[in-house]
This record gives sequence, structure tokens and C-alpha cells, in this order.
Amino acid sequence: MKRKGSEFLSTEEVTELTEEIVRITESNLPLSDGLRAAATDVSNLRVRTGLSQLADCIEHGKTLDEGLVSSGLRIPTYLSGLIQAGARAGKLPEVLLQLTDHYRSSQDQSRQIWSVLFYPLCLIGLMGIVLAIVLFGVIPELNRIYLEFEVELSQSTLSLIWFSKIGWQYVVGAMVGALLIAILIRVLGGSASWMQVVATIPGFGKIMQWQGFAEFSELLRLLLMQEVPLGESLRLTAIAVRNANVAAVTHELANQVENGRSLADAMVSSDQVPPHMIPVIRLGEQNDKLPDSLRIVYELFEGQIDLRSRLLLSILPPVMFLLIGGFVVALLLGLFTPLLSLIQYLAF
Repeated sequence: MKRKGSEFLSTEEVTELTEEIVRITESNLPLSDGLRAAATDVSNLRVRTGLSQLADCIEHGKTLDEGLVSSGLRIPTYLSGLIQAGARAGKLPEVLLQLTDHYRSSQDQSRQIWSVLFYPLCLIGLMGIVLAIVLFGVIPELNRIYLEFEVELSQSTLSLIWFSKIGWQYVVGAMVGALLIAILIRVLGGSASWMQVVATIPGFGKIMQWQGFAEFSELLRLLLMQEVPLGESLRLTAIAVRNANVAAVTHELANQVENGRSLADAMVSSDQVPPHMIPVIRLGEQNDKLPDSLRIVYELFEGQIDLRSRLLLSILPPVMFLLIGGFVVALLLGLFTPLLSLIQYLAF
């Protein structure tokens, strides 16, 4: 299972830490002096403390990889394994740079995904506020007027009045029930089951699944490039990948690979793995170029995420505008048509 806890550095903190280390190793500064100088410029307390601890380790004769693993930084298990593998291959700065590039790209993907949801969520929230004002402020007052003047009401107006009195309770009850079901799935089924549910959300769910497998592909590739055995690489990747469902799938893939199956054959047995990535993985295994195939898979998912995000960003605003516009028109007609009839009746 994925190790959790506030004692471990977050993805953002790991990104900042590794960026500083890469910047220092590429400069002409002595490593310990550069780390101490960087620590004074970093705002994050844990990263600043980590850089200072790492500088202490370097001054006591430890290498960079030894300091990263043993300095008390509480770095994630995946990063620890990657650091040790990179040090064995003599390519630690290069490995850290690649990992930093991956984290930055992953953060950009996350921002892109949430930008897709931002506009419709804002519109839904605004519509909810307006609806609450109409239901509990406008409709009761209009109903009082209609009753006082004995205005004949249409079915749509009667439905709105009923909804303002009783119907909203059913909607709230349904929302609370859905929320309780979601909580039960999350608590009883775990985060992996929850992410399986999220993956079924039209449009958005696929993006989340693709992001998880894109991260899986790149993290696994980085380990394999340092000649870490496939089974061990899969287990380290399962710890590092943030999508809990993909992490669970990766654990199962590791079990099957360690029992002698190829990665592609193991993927075929899982209904969670996107089918279109399997032929690419199989081809890489057959040609002993699995890291190259994983990079192709990563770029494939990255392209799909970008395309789907752009598509949703172009489609959702006009669709939401039309839906909300239709809702407003129906609401106004239902509320004020009897009032216009009353005004005409009183005028004559």
C-alpha cells in the first residue's frame, strides 16, 4: 500500500527540493555551500530544513545520494529507490532532473484538469444561490399575491410553488443520500474503489484515469532506465503513483510479473488498464525497449489529456450557458406569467 503521513515530503516539496539540488549541482558552487545558500532562499520550512540537513551530511563526508536517503528528510520510498539506482548508475543529477520535469509536467496536467471543472462548478454554484433566493424569497411572496387575488395558476407555476414548499426537500435528501453513498464507498471500499467510481464520470473520469496511467508510465520508465528490476520497479511505482486505483493495479501487475508473466500479459488480465497501451508495452518487451515504449505511452496519454481538456473547455461553457438560459426562461415564465395576467386584469 502507499505510505502516507505528514512526516513524508509532499510531491510539491519533493519537486522544490530536487529542483534546488539540480540547480546547485549544475553550478560551480561547493555542494554543501550551495545547499546552505539555497536553504536561506526557500520559503517552505520542511524543504529549508531538509536542505540544511543535507548540507550537514555532505560536510560529514557523505555522498549526495547517501545524504538524501539518510539525512532525515523523510523522502518518499519511490524517490529513495530512484536515488539509490541513479547513484549506482552514476547519473543521479540527471535522474533528479528527469524526476523534476515529470513532477512539473504532472502539476501542469492537474491544473489543466481542474481548469476544465472550474467554469461549470462556478456556474452551478451561482445558479444554486439564485435558485435559493427565488425559492425562499420570491416564490412565497408571489404565491401570497396569487392567493389573495384568486389568480388561476398554470401547472408550471403550481409546480414551482410546490417545489418551494416541499420539493426542494426531496432534492436535498437525494443529494445527502448521494453524498453518504460516496462517503461509504470511500471509507469502506478505500481510495482505490473511490477512484474507480471517479473514472466512470462522463468526460472527466477518463481524464483522471489517463493521468494516473501517464504517471505510472513515466515513473516506471525512470526506474527501468536505472536498471532496477521490473518487479521492484513496479512496486516502487505503486507507492509513488497518486491515483489509488492505478496504484492497486500496479501492485497486482508486480505480483504477476514476479510470478513469471510478462508485463503486457499481466495488463491483459486487468480490466482497469486502458487496452490501447498494451500493444505498445508488448512491442517494447519483445524488442527489449520497454522504457522507450513507456515513454510513448506517456506521450500518448499526455496528448489524450490535452485533447480532451481542450474539447471540454470549448464545449462546456456554451452548453452550460444554454442549460442555464433555458432554466432561467422556464423559471421566469412559470413565475411571472400569472402576474402579467393579473396586472392586465387589474388595468381593465
